Amino acid sequence: MRQRLTKSVVIFHSDRSRQSSNAWSLDTIRVDAPFAGDVLGVKIPDSVDQVTSKLGKPISKVTVPLFVKTQTFQYPIDDSAYARPIATGDGVQTIFIVR
Repeated sequence: MRQRLTKSVVIFHSDRSRQSSNAWSLDTIRVDAPFAGDVLGVKIPDSVDQVTSKLGKPISKVTVPLFVKTQTFQYPIDDSAYARPIATGDGVQTIFIVR
């Protein structure tokens, strides 16, 4: 399920209401402009060079040649969560925090 919290923050969660509790599990957080904060020091619209200078070499990198060349990087936050900045030629456009 998807829920927009603010203009720039969306959460994705699993509905666990069919199980023993009526809770849900947070799976992913997505931040887009005009998000003014940072994730691991990365801000929207940092350049790819700024991302790698702040965080070093990513544990994975995927380049997708869509209409605009898109690069996705993955950096560990801790042992169970990852930050995934997504950048185009204009810099970071979106940052996902995933479990």
